[in-house]
Parts: sequence; structure tokens; C-alpha cells
Amino acid sequence: MKVIICDDKPQERERYSGMLEKLSAKHEVQLELFTYDSATSLLFESQDSRFTADLIFMDINMPGLTGDEAAHRLRENGYVNDIVFLTVSKNHFREAFDVKALHYVVKGETTEADFEKIFIRAIQSQSEKKQKYVSYCGGGETRNIPLSSIRYYETRKGIVTVYYDKDNSFDFPQENMSEIENDLSEYGFFRNYRSFLVALAFIDSITYTEVTLRDGKKIPLSRHKYAELKETLKAGSGRR
Repeated sequence: MKVIICDDKPQERERYSGMLEKLSAKHEVQLELFTYDSATSLLFESQDSRFTADLIFMDINMPGLTGDEAAHRLRENGYVNDIVFLTVSKNHFREAFDVKALHYVVKGETTEADFEKIFIRAIQSQSEKKQKYVSYCGGGETRNIPLSSIRYYETRKGIVTVYYDKDNSFDFPQENMSEIENDLSEYGFFRNYRSFLVALAFIDSITYTEVTLRDGKKIPLSRHKYAELKETLKAGSGRR
């Protein structure tokens, strides 16, 4: 879960970073945490086509571009994920409503228990948004598979095998991987070899000739794909 904290005060960024890291460990959520000291810098970064965020904590009262103005621009630019406002006042319900914010945190008043509830709600919201299913037919059976559970695809002689969850797999007829690749490229899949398509989220490490998944499974990597995959993984990690 990629989370951004945007606040002009370093002590606030540090405070909420610590709270989020503690909560992510408690709820076993893998967290990528990024901080910005101004709405202007965040908005500038958001213009990059590789910019992603699952949740943004946005301070409303910042010098220059305010948090609510930045939130409006983010929405106008296509940002669809969750925003939580950080504010010193309870009088910002209208701003939160206007940009369909998930919630707002009142500095000095919102308790850690209530902050945890907001974090849990954000986790649930992202889970619902990301739960996409794909359906495949083979051997007289149709299998509906959560996209988030798929580790990789492999094709052999007109048959594609999709590997998902810990040790499940399913075979279905498909002449090549190109159609699947086109359908899934925007969901974090990469064509690492002519006969393989891998989910970036499950990659642990790469060498010039192979990809190692988080479960230890090794699959081949074309040498001419190494640099591209390396840059794709680097871009996905963002900048702290």
C-alpha cells in the first residue's frame, strides 16, 4: 500500500509516519511511505505518468497551494484513490465532501484509536477497489481468479497456465501471450520472456537471466528485457 503524507511541518510528517508504520506492522500491511513538504511539490510529482498512490494524507492549511486546492487538482487530473485531510479545525467537512475524501483527521483531537479506524477503513477501501477478477475456460471448466492472487503465466504449445495463490494453477487454450499481456499491462504485469508474463508485485529479485519470485520460484528473463524490467521496478518503488 503506497501512502503519501503531505504536510509543511516536519514534526507532523514524522508523527504521522511513525503512527502509520506502527499500524502497518500491527495489521500486516506492506507499506511504502512517502512524504512531501508542500502541496506544490506533490502536485508537480503527480504529473509524472508513473505516479501512483493508494492513500494521501493531505494537510489543508499549507502556505502557497492549500491542501484542499491540491486535492481538487488531483481529482481533476484523474487521481481516484483515497484522500484523508489533516486539519486543525472540524470546519472542513465541505472541502472533504467536495473531493470525496475518505475522512479527515483533526490534529490534537483525533485519538490514535480513531486514527487506526481511519487507516483500517482505507485498507478496506483499497482492497475493494483492487479486487479485479479474470475468467478463463479450459477442460470444460470456467475458473474465476482474483487478479491480485496471480503470480505469473506460462504458455506451451497453445496452452497457457496461470499460477495463482500459493500453489494453484489452471490450464486454458490460448495461442500466444500477447492478448493477455495487452489486457493486463496496466495492472502491473510484465512480459519477462516470450512464454512468460509475471506480476511485478510478486518479484523478489532479478538477474540478467532469471526472475526470482517471493516464494522462491525462478522463471527465465530475456537478457534484452533486463534493463526495462529493472527500470519498471525502480519506477514502481517511487521516491521517498
